[in-house]
This record gives sequence, C-alpha cells and structure tokens, in this order.
Amino acid sequence: MSRVFISYTHDNDEHTKRVRALGTKLRRDGIDLVVDADKEPAGPDEGWPAWSEKQAASADLLLLVVTRSFERCWNGEAPAGMRLGATHEIKVIRNRIYDAGYYTSFCRVLLVNAADAQYVPLVLKGLQTFDSNDTQSYEGLLAWLRGALAPPAADAAAPGTAPSGWSPARPGFEWTLADRTQQFTTYQQMITGTTAERALLVRGAGNCGKTVLLAQFLSYAQHQGLMRVLVDLKGCPALDDVFRNLLELGAARLPRAAQSSPAERGYWLLQDFETSAAPVVLIFDVYEKAPEPVRDWIEGRLLVRLGSFAHVVIVIAGREIPDVSRQTSSNLSVSADLAPIVDVNSWLDWNRRLGKCLNLTADHVEAFMAIFKGDPGLLSASIETLGLRYRAAEA
Repeated sequence: MSRVFISYTHDNDEHTKRVRALGTKLRRDGIDLVVDADKEPAGPDEGWPAWSEKQAASADLLLLVVTRSFERCWNGEAPAGMRLGATHEIKVIRNRIYDAGYYTSFCRVLLVNAADAQYVPLVLKGLQTFDSNDTQSYEGLLAWLRGALAPPAADAAAPGTAPSGWSPARPGFEWTLADRTQQFTTYQQMITGTTAERALLVRGAGNCGKTVLLAQFLSYAQHQGLMRVLVDLKGCPALDDVFRNLLELGAARLPRAAQSSPAERGYWLLQDFETSAAPVVLIFDVYEKAPEPVRDWIEGRLLVRLGSFAHVVIVIAGREIPDVSRQTSSNLSVSADLAPIVDVNSWLDWNRRLGKCLNLTADHVEAFMAIFKGDPGLLSASIETLGLRYRAAEA
C-alpha cells in the first residue's frame, strides 16, 4: 500500500514543478511518498485516471494541494472535458472523507503558494493547513507525517492483554462520591493493569458531576503513586497550550517532547508516550469546548495509538466525547454516560461513609430528590447544609 499521496491539479508548468520539488524534499526528509513524476515519461500502464484514483483510494495519507483549479474540481465546477483526471481523483477523496464520517485523520491541506489559502473548499477548512514555503509550517507537516506513519511500538500490549508496569490497587482510598462505582471500577482496572482497556470516555450533561468525578480520578492516581495531568479545555486553548499542559508530567518522562520545537512537539509527545516505562494518566475535561485542531490531535493522533501506549491511561469527559467507533483501537476504549443519581440508598450510604448529616433520613433524601432531580452537586450540598443546621441547633 502506498504511504503518502499528493493530490493536485496540473494548473501550469510552474505549479507542477513546485509540487514535484516539494515531493523531492519530503523524500529527502524520509517520507515514503508516491508522486506522478515516478511514472513519467511513459505514464502508468493503466492510464492516468485509473492510476490517480487508485492512489487516492489506497494511500495511507493524503496531502491536498489547493489552488483555484483544485477548488473548482472539488466543487464540480471544472469546464466540461477539462481536468477529468483530477475531478475523478477528487471524487474518490470526497468519498473517503464521507465514508469516514468526516473523521479526516488521513488528509491535510497543503499550500505551495500562500495566496491559494482562499481556495480551500468549505469541507476542508477545519483541517490544519501547511505552507510548504514557511519553515515552521513545513516542520509541522513533517511532524504530522512522521507521527501518522510511525508503526506501533514493538513491545505494545496485544489486544486483550493487560500491560505490565502498573501497581496493584493499594488499600485505604476513600471514594467520596455517591454512586459512580461503575466508572470508578473501570478506571481502577485501567490504572492497576488488570484490563487491556486504555481510555475512559465520560459523557454527561451539565451538573452531572463530571468535574468532581475527574477530581476523584486524580486523587486515586495520586494514591496509586502515578504521575497525572489534568488538561482543562474550557476557554478553547490552542493546541500548543495543550502540549505545554502535558509537559507538566516532566522532562524525565517526556525527554524528547521537552526539547522539541513547538512545531514538532505533538509528534515527540506521542513518541515519548510510546517508549515511557513509567505509567501516566492523562485527563481531559470539558471536551465539547476543544477547538478543531485539539480534537484532531486527540482523536486522530492520540487515541488511534492507544495500542502502542503500554503505560498511558486517558480519560476524556464532557457533554461531547470522541467517537472512536471507526478507530482500530476502539476495543481499547470504554464509554460511560453519567446520569443523575436518583437512588435513595446511594445517598444514604454516601452520608454514612462521610458523616455529613447524622440526622439524615430517607424522607430527607426523597424531598431533595424531588427538588433537585438527582443533581449530585446540589444534593450533596443540601445534605451537608442540613447537617450543619442540625449541629447548630443542638449546640
């Protein structure tokens, strides 16, 4: 199977020379590239249209060189009888994007002339666009290609096999939430190496206690003696902000990422995660606020390589969570929906464990339940307030 294919329209000789010069440069930098120049001067035996369609369909990664002519082919506006090869090639690419549910981890937009940025088709505007004439942008392109093409680590755990290096569950941890035991059990199994699953995706509406749950997850990781980091995506941080947040794990665990340039940091983070022998926990909160480049890196670079991260557990929470159903690593992810806590006994048990209100009865809980509809934050606060009032009255 071909590795990387550059899709472009032959606008003129100058444009073709620029694209082919870029292809030569990418090959010198170690990228396994398929270019049409390899088939000249005789051309492919099957003819250019069939050859181009085959490359567009089978390439692992696609680089789409956008120009006015490319945009017109994309939109079906090319003059009749012209650009037929490019038109059919682009149809294949459009179908691949459609079939992937617009999960476009396999293609990026490429400019060989910065002025052509205005011609990026609407469907592609959310993708990262690389300018081959800008040094930092070109480094970013190389980092993405290398990260996307890198094979899984040789010592990765086989599917269904729990990785080594995680410590058994330590006694003495106090779970301070009412219920959420199913989510805790799943998380506990992940960070103690008793399951092969590597990611927990927690979805819930507002006021379902997602942030409090993540705080408990962080506390339990600390209890287990694990390095952990929380990335709050609220406020739409830039991708490099997310990378800097992850670097809080320390240079000892992320040596190459810590020394890398901003353009290549995402690539080297993945490499460090693959080779790290020290378990770490990555937690992302408020995922629905993540901008497109952040989502693309998390879904298209981080989660797809779960199988090669023997010592990384990932938790993502939000009103929205990544759709991993199309990923080959989907069997390594667990999705969980948080619902209001409406079981009276769960609240009575929580109160007995934490001693918030010594006078609490089932009637109290049912009354709070009717008012707050199982909202865990409001229910717990109300029970605690009731306890304070009883103690004040007794004093």
